[in-house]
Amino acid sequence: MSAATALRIETIPPRLMNEGIPLWRLVRTIALGAGRSVIVAQPIPAYQAWEFAPGDVVETMIRPTSDGLTRAAPAAVVLATA
Repeated sequence: MSAATALRIETIPPRLMNEGIPLWRLVRTIALGAGRSVIVAQPIPAYQAWEFAPGDVVETMIRPTSDGLTRAAPAAVVLATA
């Protein structure tokens, strides 16, 4: 990525694990293109377990939301940090 290329910051909603009901949390990512994003470093509350970790490169897909909008949502990890 050249210095002239601007980073595109997005949010995606990975699942919260071990919650008993389906829950998601919006996390910041940098769009890499071709449907991939990297989850940027950010604090994870001690009481949460995220589906993907900061630093993971995830493949995203467009999914409809309950309010009729569409959002990029993580579909699979491409490159895990741990």
